[in-house]
Amino acid sequence: MARVVGSFSAEEKEKKKGPGVGSKLLYGLSMLERPAQALKVGVKESLDGDDEGFLEGMRQGWLGEDEVRGQDILFNDDYAKQHPILAGIGGFLFDVATDPLTYFGPAIFKAGAAGVKAGYKTLPQGAREATEAQVTKLGQQKAVQDIARGLNVPYGAAKKVKMQSMQALNKLQGRKNETDVLIKEYQKWAKTKAKDLGFKNQDDVDKAFTDWIEAPEGSAAKKKGFDILGEDGREIAGRHLEEYKRMLRMEQDAGIRVAQLGTQAEWINPVDEYLMHVATPAARKAHGPEISEFLTSKGAFKERAHQGTIHDINERMWGKSGMGEQNMFHTNPAIIMGVRSQMSERALQASKFRKSIISGEQKWFGEEITDPRRGMGLWFRKDAKGDWEVSRGRGYAWHEVDDAGNKRSIGEWRKATDDEVNNYASTDLDSFKAADELLDDAGEAIPGSGRVKEFKISDRNAAKMIKERHEIMVGKKANEFFKYYDEIQNGWKRWTLGVRPAYHTRNMVGNYLNAWMISGLTNPARYVDAGIMQRNAHKGTLDNVNKFKGKGSNDTLPWTEKELHDEMNRRGAFGGLFQEDIQRGVEEGIESTVGAVGSLAKRTLKGDVLPVRKAFELGSHIENNPRVAVFLDTLIKARKNPSKHKWYDAETGEVMTLNRAKAAIASRHGSNGLRYIKMKKELETGFRKFKDKDGVTRKKKLTPEELNKIAHNKLKVENSLSRDWTSKIGAASDKKIEMPMIIDKATGKSVIDVQNVLRALAKRDGDRAVFDVASMEMKKSLFDYRDLSKFEQDVLKRGVPFYTWSRKNIPAQLQSLIKNPQRAEKLHIAKEQFEHQGGSPDDRDVGPMWSGTVPIFLGQEKEGIRSFFSLLNYAPIADLERVGHPDEILKQMVSPIVKEPLEQIFNYDTFRDKKIKEFKGQSKDFLGIALPAGAWHAAQLLVPLVELNRLNPGNVFGLQQANELRGDMEITPGWWGLGASRESNPVDIPGLARTIRFFAGVRRYDLDLQKSRDWNKKKFVRDLTSLKAKLKWAKKKNQKRKAMELELLIEQILSGEETNPLLTQ
Repeated sequence: MARVVGSFSAEEKEKKKGPGVGSKLLYGLSMLERPAQALKVGVKESLDGDDEGFLEGMRQGWLGEDEVRGQDILFNDDYAKQHPILAGIGGFLFDVATDPLTYFGPAIFKAGAAGVKAGYKTLPQGAREATEAQVTKLGQQKAVQDIARGLNVPYGAAKKVKMQSMQALNKLQGRKNETDVLIKEYQKWAKTKAKDLGFKNQDDVDKAFTDWIEAPEGSAAKKKGFDILGEDGREIAGRHLEEYKRMLRMEQDAGIRVAQLGTQAEWINPVDEYLMHVATPAARKAHGPEISEFLTSKGAFKERAHQGTIHDINERMWGKSGMGEQNMFHTNPAIIMGVRSQMSERALQASKFRKSIISGEQKWFGEEITDPRRGMGLWFRKDAKGDWEVSRGRGYAWHEVDDAGNKRSIGEWRKATDDEVNNYASTDLDSFKAADELLDDAGEAIPGSGRVKEFKISDRNAAKMIKERHEIMVGKKANEFFKYYDEIQNGWKRWTLGVRPAYHTRNMVGNYLNAWMISGLTNPARYVDAGIMQRNAHKGTLDNVNKFKGKGSNDTLPWTEKELHDEMNRRGAFGGLFQEDIQRGVEEGIESTVGAVGSLAKRTLKGDVLPVRKAFELGSHIENNPRVAVFLDTLIKARKNPSKHKWYDAETGEVMTLNRAKAAIASRHGSNGLRYIKMKKELETGFRKFKDKDGVTRKKKLTPEELNKIAHNKLKVENSLSRDWTSKIGAASDKKIEMPMIIDKATGKSVIDVQNVLRALAKRDGDRAVFDVASMEMKKSLFDYRDLSKFEQDVLKRGVPFYTWSRKNIPAQLQSLIKNPQRAEKLHIAKEQFEHQGGSPDDRDVGPMWSGTVPIFLGQEKEGIRSFFSLLNYAPIADLERVGHPDEILKQMVSPIVKEPLEQIFNYDTFRDKKIKEFKGQSKDFLGIALPAGAWHAAQLLVPLVELNRLNPGNVFGLQQANELRGDMEITPGWWGLGASRESNPVDIPGLARTIRFFAGVRRYDLDLQKSRDWNKKKFVRDLTSLKAKLKWAKKKNQKRKAMELELLIEQILSGEETNPLLTQ
């Protein structure tokens, strides 16, 4: 029988009164339900028929003095006690359904934001202008700009720079993922081939593969490689060779000097041969990371100092050059491909980033023919007298107006103003410097024919951001100290995260919670669809023919499964904590992917051993599932309601709806088409139209040099269009789509139909803007771990190893709490179901340590014991509890490389708040072995072993548990009586509970509330005695006011009005 509304006893009201446990987060979440409880309790009191009535009930509900719960209305006490799970589910559903916040949460935020805007507009215009002027002035302060940039929240031009660089980083990550597929494909094939041919290992297969690519035609090595590889091997080698050729063409088209690819590489003649020689760890150690003495520079490409194939050079240099009996260059084609690909993509993206800054847009027109006035600065050089001159770029003249009002050109360069000299800032990057060379008849620069010029930025803060983001993209070399520091810390992080099953479980649950709480993903079918896509990608069977249709749902999308996967990859969807938070250099990263490079001891220290690699692979699959699910979910929602989703334009910095985004992209392509038509017409007529000072259209005859330049630019446009078509449309499916062509009337030759190509590209790019929206949403809830500032990477992340998670999660939770409070409130409603029978214990009985774990209590108190589980480290929103305890963050999260030596020196454990060694000769047990106290403390950094020690399988490390019959602790030695007694560890919980904790990271804690009460009584007496002593002293010193305050405080304490006397001075 259901309970009658209004039958709560005084005892039950006291049980439910107030926030209970002193978790600031739980208290804050309880406040979200107060308006609903005010209404519910008001209705309840109005139906009671007593004197309190509706208004008094509202007051009680608002203040948390009383509440109405679904369990009380739907079930009687006996049923709730016999069926706590069903009662909890029913109560949860009832409480959610009857809470107005469930339906109006987002509307409340929007109404509040609109109210703030409306209120601001009601201010007098002068007040608004003064406020905006102060904000602008504050934003121009160097200190404010540096702090914002350092904490990765730039604004203005610096934000635009950051967003452009993030596009490049996304492409870098996507390229890495594609390269990893090639690497794994080769490794799998090579091992199988070596086994089939009876080779001891795959070294002979590696040699055959590289010899077939780079050995001279007709040589014995080439023929042997041909025979060993077989048809399947030659097909893979052919794909590698084509990929090398493709990379080189891309670099040549972008005008990249090979030096930008990294100076630790050696090259054969790059026009004819394409296999890169990659230095081994031994060579890098012996000759520095760049082994520069092995390289000479000639023209645009690196010339080999050591001729021959990789294996010829390794044999020749074996035992020489300080490397001992180790190879100079890697022989594994997988490593060669990985390093070459990553270096190439870094150089390409850095080049595109540079051009986007100089030209102001990332378009196929390139910087030479895109109006540089859309860029972020000017070119500077010194004239013959040493004075500064400025230019907007080649082909763009400055003009001046004479006294008569006539406008005339004064050339490409003009004298710089004092304002330009003083305020335009250098990026201090060589890539923003160039020789202002003369052009030949073909429009190409003549080497060595000009002076050095530098592109400087009009915004100093943006100039600093450009340098920082460029260094992040190309990878600035760390000094030797930080190199070893990072190796040790990254190795510790890999071991700490990778091989702990509980971490993977908590990470999975946390990601699913974030997908719901932040991105609003509620359809479980999305996870099924994501899992199917992940499985097909892993097996190499992504569908590239049929349009995508969800297997777990009926939703369809106008792209194939492979197209969707490729678009996700290009936008960094496959790059969570496991792939991105532990960064390493290009060579180290590829060597780790391949495995077994370097000594076993060093690989173990770095975490580059098989168990860790496999654990990371599993962790990445687990982490990528909700990332893909959120991406798919947002795609489907955005296509249905494009006006409700925002798109960020990285070129202009403007935020617009998805509907507007398509129109803006189409407009850009249309503008480019008009420019092309203008170039074509100028070539056909030999004249250029322009408007004079009176606005009259006139014609100017073009010089042969100008016509050559236009023809050169037109050809570049057509070549770039061809590449765009091939990469974006022609290769979009298994069925090749031919590029539209037309017959040129003047020449009778077949040429590109530029207008139709542009229309197709505009539609394609406009349709794909929705992918940018999906990517932004995915990164909002599941984070982009590469999105850190230089300061965060170099300083904060080194000082706090897991800084990235907290840096991303805490702001995301705060934003979600404000925009969608109804989701977070459900956590509080769920908590109330768990605590319904026993209520929340008094904060004083729980204590600050356990309160800070965000505890959820279970059942009722039995013999002074209350059970609970902790949300901290499980529910991402629980991290908000840390915000109010910065001291605890420092204690728990500072790098062990920094903290451990200091704690050992001062003999103090900051986490446990006690001495490490409390007396001479003290030892503690760990894994059943007695260790000195200092060694025991250091061993706690070996987290996987700590987890194993807590698991204590089969009680092999001894046992410490309560003996209920004797009423004391039973302690046994480890290793079946041969090891140390298990005295230094917490009491062992039952074996099944230990197993669940090891694999799932969940455990039930038993808190002795009676012991806490006894301790509080002793502390109360001690504190009261202290206050009475102070009162006596105040009276003796005739401090009347202080004595009066103390007397009042003591009276309040004795009456129960004040419970914490030490809070008042």
